[in-house]
Amino acid sequence: MPFFRRLPSRCTSSAVIRLTKAIFSEQGIPDRVISDNGPHFAGDEYKRFSQVWGFNHITSSPHYPRSNGQVERTIQTVKLTLSTAREGRQDEYLAMLSLRSTPIDNNLTSPAEVLYRRKVRNTLPMSDARQVPSNGDIHKILRERQAKHKEYHEHHGTRKLPDLKIGQRASLRDTRTGLWTPAVIKDICAEPHSYIVQTPNGHTLRRNRTALRDLSSPSVRKVHFALTPDIIPLGISERPNTPVPQTAYRTKSGRLVRPPNRLIEE
Repeated sequence: MPFFRRLPSRCTSSAVIRLTKAIFSEQGIPDRVISDNGPHFAGDEYKRFSQVWGFNHITSSPHYPRSNGQVERTIQTVKLTLSTAREGRQDEYLAMLSLRSTPIDNNLTSPAEVLYRRKVRNTLPMSDARQVPSNGDIHKILRERQAKHKEYHEHHGTRKLPDLKIGQRASLRDTRTGLWTPAVIKDICAEPHSYIVQTPNGHTLRRNRTALRDLSSPSVRKVHFALTPDIIPLGISERPNTPVPQTAYRTKSGRLVRPPNRLIEE
């Protein structure tokens, strides 16, 4: 069930922790807290908070919001609800109560009923005949919903990438420029499809598997790098910061792909 709190304009880890404590004091301490890898959650202060309060803090891969998709979708829903209430000059809190009290689907009750195991009174017309299902039924239905969502996601254009190993050479996609640079896999995170990599300049980063490519694959070398006599291949070079131009290449279907002029050295 979504909860929201107003944060100060200058948001700090202490402010996030203070509001998190307020919610936990009302609802109880959860077993797990799943968040993105923002600075408010990734710092030592939030880590100490999780240890003292005794919950497991799981963070998603940086620069990959899809790995935290459920939270991102909920944030969009809450923002839309609040903005709609403001535009109609309605009470924001009453709008959030209606959101929490609306049944999830035909087989599930509202998020409030799932959490509190009782009906929550609101201003919406409700049927007293609707029964709250048992915990076992709720968990079963939720698992089936998640399985359907996963199947739908995997069926539409996604494919499983092979796992990488510690010490393996790889190429890392820069989140700002989209260019690929050499990297080495240093560790495998406990979270799915997440790795710790080291760049040539010594920086250690955490990235999702979608931002990494295996340099041992010939097709990856062909697409992303130009192996010319005067350029040493990425991942093997003793000069890792040497710029590597990209050249035109043909796809399997025979289509000619030309890189932008800014990526081609004269």
